[in-house]
Order: sequence, then C-alpha cells, then structure tokens
Amino acid sequence: MNSAVTNITYTFGGGATGATITGLPAGVTATVSGSTVTISGSPNTTTGSPFSYTVSTTGGCGTQTLTGTITVNPSVTLTLTSAAATTTQTVCVNSTITNITYTFGGGATGATVTGLPAGVTATVSGSTVTISGSPTTTTGSPFSYTITTTGGCGTQSLTGTITVNPNVTLSLTSGAATTSQTVCVNSAITNIIYTFGGGATGATVTGLPTGVTATVSGSTVTISGSPTTSTGSPFSYTVSTTGGCGTQTLTGSIIVRPTSTLTLTTAATTANQSVCINASISGIVYSFGGSATGVTVSGLPSGVSATVSGNLVLISGAPNTITGSPFSYTISTTGGCNPQTLNGTITVNPLVTLSLTSVASTTNQSICINTALNPITYTFGNGATGANVTGLPAGVTASVSGSTVTISGSPTTITGSPFYYTVTTTGGCGNQSLNGTITVRPLATLSLISSAATTTQTVCINNPINTISYSFANGATGATVIGLPTGVTATISGSTVTISGTPTITSGSPFTYTVTTTGGCGTATLNGTITVTPNVTLTLTSAVSTTSQTLCTNSPISTITYTFGGSATGATVSGLPPGVTATVSGSTVSITGSPTSTTGSPFSYTVSTTGGCSSQSLSGTITVNPGVTLTLTSGSSTTNQTVCINTPISNTTYNFGGGATGVTVTGLPAGVTASVSGSTVTISGSPTTISGSPFNYTVTTTGGCGVISLIGTITVNPNVTLSLTSLPATTSQTVCINTSLTTIVYTLGNGATGATVTGLPAGVTASVSGSTVTISGSPTTVTGSPFTYTVTTTGGCSSQSLSGTITVNPNVTLSLTSATATTAQTVCINTPITNIVYTLGNGATGATVTGLPAGVTATVSGSTVTISGSPTTVTGSPFTYTVTTTGGCSSQSLSGTITVNPNVTLSLTSAAATTSQSVCINTAISNIVYTLGNGATGATVTGLPAGVTAAVSGSTVTISGSPTTTTGSPFAYTVTTTGGCSSQTLSGTITVDPNVTLTLTSLAATTAQTICINTPITNIVYTLGNGATGATVTGLPAGVTASVSGSTVTISGSPTTTTGSPFSYTVTTTGGCSSQSLTGTITVNPNVTLTLTSAAANTAQTVCINTSINNIVYTLGNGATGATVTGLPAGVTASVSGSTVTISGSPTTTTGSP
Repeated sequence: MNSAVTNITYTFGGGATGATITGLPAGVTATVSGSTVTISGSPNTTTGSPFSYTVSTTGGCGTQTLTGTITVNPSVTLTLTSAAATTTQTVCVNSTITNITYTFGGGATGATVTGLPAGVTATVSGSTVTISGSPTTTTGSPFSYTITTTGGCGTQSLTGTITVNPNVTLSLTSGAATTSQTVCVNSAITNIIYTFGGGATGATVTGLPTGVTATVSGSTVTISGSPTTSTGSPFSYTVSTTGGCGTQTLTGSIIVRPTSTLTLTTAATTANQSVCINASISGIVYSFGGSATGVTVSGLPSGVSATVSGNLVLISGAPNTITGSPFSYTISTTGGCNPQTLNGTITVNPLVTLSLTSVASTTNQSICINTALNPITYTFGNGATGANVTGLPAGVTASVSGSTVTISGSPTTITGSPFYYTVTTTGGCGNQSLNGTITVRPLATLSLISSAATTTQTVCINNPINTISYSFANGATGATVIGLPTGVTATISGSTVTISGTPTITSGSPFTYTVTTTGGCGTATLNGTITVTPNVTLTLTSAVSTTSQTLCTNSPISTITYTFGGSATGATVSGLPPGVTATVSGSTVSITGSPTSTTGSPFSYTVSTTGGCSSQSLSGTITVNPGVTLTLTSGSSTTNQTVCINTPISNTTYNFGGGATGVTVTGLPAGVTASVSGSTVTISGSPTTISGSPFNYTVTTTGGCGVISLIGTITVNPNVTLSLTSLPATTSQTVCINTSLTTIVYTLGNGATGATVTGLPAGVTASVSGSTVTISGSPTTVTGSPFTYTVTTTGGCSSQSLSGTITVNPNVTLSLTSATATTAQTVCINTPITNIVYTLGNGATGATVTGLPAGVTATVSGSTVTISGSPTTVTGSPFTYTVTTTGGCSSQSLSGTITVNPNVTLSLTSAAATTSQSVCINTAISNIVYTLGNGATGATVTGLPAGVTAAVSGSTVTISGSPTTTTGSPFAYTVTTTGGCSSQTLSGTITVDPNVTLTLTSLAATTAQTICINTPITNIVYTLGNGATGATVTGLPAGVTASVSGSTVTISGSPTTTTGSPFSYTVTTTGGCSSQSLTGTITVNPNVTLTLTSAAANTAQTVCINTSINNIVYTLGNGATGATVTGLPAGVTASVSGSTVTISGSPTTTTGSP
C-alpha cells in the first residue's frame, strides 16, 4: 500500500475513440492520451484487494474489453495501545513500571525492543508487545528504548523513555540539641538544619509555631525565625522529604514561653478617673498572665492603694488631697518574658463655689410684662463647669460665659408671677444653689363689648347710631375717645366706655374714631368708623309731555329721561308695555322702545330710586293702539316646496290679525287649495299636474288698517325610473374570491340624477356615468357572502330600487397550528417527534403528505392534518416533507424538515481490567480509554480521585494520572456521553491505598538511650498506620527484641553484651504502599570493676594505734569514675587518683576496733 504500481499501458484502434477504466484501487488512475491508456499511481487502500479492473473501448463499431488484477498488500503498522504517558515514565529503582503495550499489524510478524533498563523486559504475544518489570539500577538513566517491527511491508519504529530514580535520604546537620529548644515568644530560635539527598527534590516541614519558617536552599532545609505565639506549645514539628523515591521523616520539638501580659479588666474609663476629694474612686482591676509572676504599682495619690490577689491587682480607696493632682500611676509586670507596663491617671478635684456679683436688689425685681429686667449676674468657681437656672418667666433667659451666669430679658407672661428662680452649679465636685424673685405686672387691656358690627356703622343723617361699648382692665384707670361726628359723644362709667348719639352732619364722613386707655402698664388702642349718608333725589329731565304718550303698536315712543341724586345708587322702572325698556347710565334713567302689545293699554309706569337714605318715585302713562298683521305660522320651508306629482305638499299656514278680516290666495297648482278658519289660512293638497310648474302663489290680507301680502312657490316634479339592461342572470352570480364577476348594468330615467349601490363585496364597485349604473370588479373578501346588493335611485321624484346577489367563495387555506419550530425538528431515532399540526380551511376537503421518514405518518381528521410518530430509520435524513391541500378553490402547500439522528455509543477500548484498579497514592493508574461514537460530541467523567483527570480528544476519552488522596476511596467513577442522541454511561472503580506510616509514640529520648549491660532499656514504641501489616527491626543488641502487636511495634529487653555498642537499629514497615523506616541508637555500657592491686594480706591488718598501716590499693575499671570508702578508723583516709583508690594513714583510736 502507498507504493507506486508499474505503469500498465493499453492501445485502442479500429475506429475506437476512447476507453473507460473501472475497478481501480483508490490512488491509482487511468489517463488516455491519443490511442494509449496508461494506468499508474500508488494505491492507498487495501480494502477490496485484489482489485479486478476492466478497460473498455468507447466509440467505433462494437466494444472491446480487457481485464487485469492489482493486489495491494498493507504496510506494516505499529501502534501504542497503552496510554501515551506510559512511553515517558519516571519510576523509583526496584518499583514496577506501568505496562507499555504496542500492537503491530499490516503484515508485520513480530517486533524487537532495545534500550530497556535491567529488570525491565519486552514480551510478544500474538500481535501485542508488552514492556513490563521493575528496573534494578539507576546507572544509565534515563533509558531510551526503541521498538521496531519485523516482517511484512516496510518497518515501523516507536521510542520511549524510562527514567529510574534512587531512594531519598534525610539527616540532621545542626547540633542534636537544636531539635529540642525552649525560647520566649518573639525571640529567635537557634537555626535547625537538615540535609536531604538520594533524589529527593525538596522537603516539607509541618508543626512549626507561627513566626518560625522552613526554607529550602539546594539540598539544605533551614528552620529559623522567632515564634510569635505560644498557643499550642510545645510544638512538635516534622520534616519530610518530597520528590524522589520513598519518603524520609525526622521530628523535633520547640517550646515557646508566652510574653507577659497585663490587661485592664474593668471598663476602659476606670484607668483615667476624675473624682472629688475624699470620694472613693471606681475600683481599677488589672490581670497579669503569660509568664509574668507579679506586678509593681507606683504614683497613686494618698488614700489610694493597690492590692494583689492571685493574678489580679485591685487599685481602690478615697484620695484625701488634691496636691499633685492629676496623679499619673504606673503598673508593671515582674518576672516572665517581655515585661509589660500600663499607665493611668487619677484626677482629684476640690468642691465648687457660687456667688452673686450684681447688686443685691437685682435678686428681687417687679417689672411690667415685655419690659427688660435689670441683669442679674453670678460667678461660679473651683471646678464648676457651668450652671443651670430654673423658674424664670418666659422671655427671660440665663446665659453662661466663662464662669459668669447672666439672667436677662423681658418677661412675656404674667402667668405664675411672682417667679421664684434658682441658680445651681453643674460639673465639678458637689453643687451650690442661690435663689431670687421676679414679679411681672400685666399690660393694660381694652376690649369691645358691643357687637363687632357696631364699630363699622353707616347711618342716615339725623338717625341715631347703634350704641358702641368698650371695657378697659389690667391696671388701666380711664380712656379717651377722639374722631366722633357732631351729635355723637362718649361717656365713661367705671371701666366701661359708651359711644352713642345722632349724627347731624355728613361733612367729613366717614368718621374714624379712636379709643385709648389711660393709666397702668402701656396703652391699649381700638378704632372704629361711622359713615353718615344724605337723603336721595329724583328729577324728570325730558319734556313733561313725554310722561303721557299715545302711539300705535310697534311704533317707537319719545324717549323719557330722569336723573337721580343725593345718596341714591340707582333706580327701578315698572309698568312699561312689552317692547319698551328702561336703562340706567350713571345717574340717568332712559325709557325707550316700540310697544309690541296693546294688552293692558294704557300702561301706567313708575320710576323709583334705589339705595341711599329714604326713597323717591315719579310716574307716567303710555297708551298703545293695534294694526293689521299677517304671519307665517308653519315652517319657513313650507313657502318654497318641491314635491312629486300626486304627492301631498306640507301644509302652509298663516295667521292674520290687528283688525284684518280675511285673506285672498292666488297662483296655486291644480289639486292644491287654500281654506280660512277664524284668523288662520291653510294651504294644502296634492298637485295633479306638472304643467306650469313651478307655481308662484300670493296671500293678501283684507279689511282693517293697511294691507300685508306674503308669497311662496310650489314646484311639481314627475316620478323617476330604474331598469336592468344587462342579462337577468347577472343579478345572481357565484364567483371565486379575486375573480372578475360579469358586469351588471342598470339605466336611470325620468329625472333620476344618480344611484347608490349598497351591499357589494370589497373589490366590487358601482359607477354612474350619465344615466347608466355599472357594477363590476373582483371580490377580495368572502366575509358576508352571499352579498345581497341594492341599487337605489337618487334625485328626482319617488325612489326606485332593484337588488341582486353575489356569492363569493374563498381560496382554500392551509395553516400551521402547532409551534413554528415543529416544522424543522431534529430527533433521535425511535423518539417521537413533536406533533406537527396543520388546519385546512375555506373549502379544502383533504390533504396529501409526502416525504415523511418511516415510522412517521400523517392523518386527516375533519379540517386537521396531524403528522406524528417515531422515525425508525436515519437513512435519507434529513427528510423534507410537503403537505398539499385537495378539493376547494386553488391548492396550498407547506413543507418542513425532520432530521433523524442515530443514538450515540460509548465503548471501553482499554483492557477490561483497567476499569477496576487498585493503586497506591501518588502512583500512576493504568490509562482507561473509551471511544465515543454516533454523534456523541464529548463526555463528562465524575467521581475521579484528585490527581486523576479525564481528557477528551476527538472521539477518545482517556482517564489517567496519579491519585493524590485516599479520602473517598474506593472511587466509583462514571463516564457519560454528551451531545448526540440519548446518553450512554459506563462506570468503573479506582481504589487508592495510602502510603504506610511509621510513628514514634514513645518519648523522642527513647530512640537514643545509654544503659548498663543487663539493665532493661526504656521501651521504644512505634505505631504502624495506613495499611502497614508489620515491621522488621534490625541492629538490636543481644537481649533486646522487637515485637509487633496489631499496629504497635515495641522494642524492649535488657542488652546482654556491649560488643558492637553503640547499636544503631532500624525499624522498617512491611506490607502496604511504599515502605517507611526510622532509626535509633542504644549504647550499652559494661558493669564497673573494682580490683585489689596491693597484697591480699593488706586487706586484713592488725596495727598499733598511731602506727601507719600498709597501703591498701584498688583499681577502678569499666567506666567507674570514683569510689567512696566507709568504716575506716580515725587517722586512716582514702584517696582517689584517676582509676586508683589508696587507703593509708595511722589509726588514732582503738574505739570500734576491729
């Protein structure tokens, strides 16, 4: 495959004009040049191999065919079938790699693998190559390996890398004492230094106090800093390697002593107090703590002291002096780390003072209301900060400026007088008060006691006023009254002022008078007005004869005028005949007009003044005589009528009067007559001829004074005609909407001027041209069909009407009644579509539906077409369907689309075992691979442990990674497709086992013991965790053994040898994930020795008193550092020099011998 074929050539002739070639593999083509056919190219597929091809001539007579075969063999293939990450692995020495698998094909018969580290091998089974094992060396790491196919067409090679790392190390490089320190909070610790190696890339340190940090530089871990808290002390920290292979852990302890504390436990305000002399302060309480052991207090005033009880300090008492105030005191902790000091202040104040500084008489004043009082002043001192004043009258206030209190103002009320006020100091120690009195006298008052209307009067001259009365009070002793008119006076009786009398003049009116009080506080004033008016006048100013006139009805009278004066404001006129009126302009009354009635004649009229004082009247007479009349009493339109022949006219009526005795009527048409009844003339009847029309008639009065004539006109018209001139069938038509109807024609006659046509459908109109009415057009609506139309003449006499019927049938309709979106649906196979519903209308009798997928059908019920069902195939999707109406006028079609998608697929393509894995924490899982199909666009994966992720690339879902937690293990994960039709789910389980732990649970000092031989060691206890099933202990001295009980490893016993001391032992976990080791040291010292090195006889001597003994000598060994000797006689002593003990001397007593 993909290799060029040897060109194959054919030649055609004998009239053939060309050739066709079929059956060639993809990648191989045939070209025709002249009469030569050349087959060439490189086949790129094996599907269908061997390929039988055919070459056939075209053109000419007959056809010639030749055949051939091209066999295409596949190229060899080599494919990684494990996760891509398996080709680049980093593992610890002696740890199993994740299997790497490849599949070869395409004719390859095998594969070779080179470059693997020792301990890792490649095996071939069928077409699968598996690389597996545990590398046993780091020499040469990283190892680049190559896998190459053997056999088949061509060669394929793939490469990978396996990096092998050594196990890590961790050791203390600072002094051993640095791992167990005691410091004060905020004091620097001695740096603690560790070194890691063996492939470790870093280290983590946990358990440090705040303020102490660990830094990593290169392969060195340095713990330094100043702890900022003692909470949690002692702090047990742990240093653990990170990266590399395995984990090493070392521990230590930091004890942090807290800072001394000193806290005010009473309210903050108690620390800074201000009190009066000899008054108790509020107790001030402090508590000390942390590492403080006590306190000292200085600076308190006399009378105040501090007492200590437990960790509380109480400052209390009553200061008895102000000398030195304010007193600043200090309290300081003693003992402990970082002494603390707090300060406070006690201010001792003297008693306050208050004194009067204005004259003594100012404290007892009597004044009028609203009059300023003499200011009253006081001074306060000795710490008083202000003063309150109570009991002052409204309008009088107290103000404080500096140390002075000033009382001033004008009292605005007498209620409560006399007012007893009190001045009281505020602030400072104690309080002082002084008193005083302010008496407030009221203002004089004046009030109206007669009705309010009496103060504003209008009276006629020489008529008495209504009495006006006032009352004065509140200290007023009398009153004065000014401004009264002549004839009106004021009198005073007791506290009452009375104004009364009859004004005798108008000069000076209106008169404004004033009443004012005398005596008392202030004055009160009230005002009033008295208006005095003169008597009225009325005078005739036209000729005297105008007051007695005789005239005819409807003739104007001679104007009659009058003038009014004095205090008259107008005039009224009564008794005038209808048509005659009186008008008033200024002070003139004019009577004018034409009397229209004789009823009541002669008319006696009267003119009377209005307003002012008294009333004047004058009178006269108007006599009215009547004249003849003729009046139209029917509507004005009745005098000019146009009527059809033989049609009654509207009656025309007239009334005659004013002495007229009758009327004559001339010029009426035949059939119309005039009749007289009393004073009424009536013209009525139906004209029977049009000859002489229009007819002008006249009505004239007879008898009485004068003659009156009125005229009128009667026009008589013939009746109109209307006739159908198109075919009779045109008046009853049935047409389709928007289709032209057959024109309908009518003819007008006998004076008809036009015609109206009603009831036509929209789109059909009527036109009038001369005497012809034409109905034509195409109806555009069916609403109201059948349409009954009426043609009615207009103009002329009477009215003629003819009617007809136009029936309009609508075009059929087809409308979508389901949602618009239902016409473009995408559904999954075998899933019901949303029903698609159409409605037939306007005469459609049915519908056909084409283009539906199998499983989906259309039904017609009444006027409803419903498309429903579940498509059972995707072949031919998308399906374009069409709905077309049947029956009725025209045809309507609507279309839509149904797209049918297949259900998605989800399949596991990695080994079945990958879906149920158990791995150690931080160890890579074997990749789990799934393949998406049939339109699935992605997948969601839930339930994976931290560190393990899922990636989607194209149609492949790969789960890979190294779990970093065991919390929640086993982890049940689920893979669910997204997108496409339906949803497929597959699940699996990943169990994550934690790394084992090994923890020292006895004291840290038990791991470095020094003991004597045959003496029991202090038990050394370790605890196994996280799946460790046991432990091995190596390096113990004889006599000391390790036992495992459950999760506890106990090292105990008595060492029976010193050979090999000190003994470095190692505890290593077994079972579980990874392996943990801890070490310790047991130093075994031999028993001390004491050996007599002088003669044996020297140990039992008999000597004389005061005679030297033979020296007795012993040698110390095996670590003995000295010796004590007891029981020697006085004068004999023992001395130790190095490892030698010498007893010598001369006994000076025999007492106690031997």
